[in-house]
Amino acid sequence: MVSEKWKSILPYIAISAAILVTTFLLARIDWITNHTLYDYGLIFNLEWASDYWFALRSIIVMLNISLAITIAAGFFSYRRAEKDIAKTIYICKTCGEALTKVKGSVNFEENIPKFKVLKNCPMCNNRLQEADPVPAHISIQ
Repeated sequence: MVSEKWKSILPYIAISAAILVTTFLLARIDWITNHTLYDYGLIFNLEWASDYWFALRSIIVMLNISLAITIAAGFFSYRRAEKDIAKTIYICKTCGEALTKVKGSVNFEENIPKFKVLKNCPMCNNRLQEADPVPAHISIQ
């Protein structure tokens, strides 16, 4: 089974693969132009060659820029997914509120990694006496 982190970058991997295939096909067209077409009577002329070289190099530059942007976006998407998975969820047993961020003045008791039961909740301002362990199958209304 693929983890959430990898699911977040699958579109970027697919786009990068498409860019690389396009680059390969462009190189193949260039090889055909420079090798095969001369056998069929293509005569070199600087007029068409300069336009061809400009177009070829422009396409290569645009593909490289697209690949770099895609790889960077995929990297940042992976990092963001990593941070989202590692977020701690704070749960109030009184009001059932689940928070991902709390202020420094809130007390909590750690029971399960990534889940913490609040001793005092900023939402209901209820001071909880004793925090019971949170079951692994947490259900929040």
